[in-house]
Amino acid sequence: MKVINFMGWRKLAALFSITLVLGSLVSLFTQQLNWGLDFTGGTLLEVHYSETADLSDIRSTLSAEEYRGATVVSFGSDRDVLIRLPHGYSDSEGVVLLGKLQDAFEGKSVLTTFKS
Repeated sequence: MKVINFMGWRKLAALFSITLVLGSLVSLFTQQLNWGLDFTGGTLLEVHYSETADLSDIRSTLSAEEYRGATVVSFGSDRDVLIRLPHGYSDSEGVVLLGKLQDAFEGKSVLTTFKS
């Protein structure tokens, strides 16, 4: 029967564990947590376009319409766009935003999900 000396590695394993815990704590305090929409509040729009969505055009439309702090990202296919509006925008403002996007892109956008 082969004897494996697990206890011989205890100091190295403890040092490794302590290093990981300290690294995690340093990262937590220096990077901060990126809270999602569920914790921070706000409005989420999932928009599907009939053609490939141009994110820079969507961002410039949002900037021109005074939607500050909006985040625009592509997800799924290149036709799907996720728009996050920060806390302070109501449901009705999300519907108004969708109308403005449809006007700006000639009705090529279709709302698939709206969460507030």
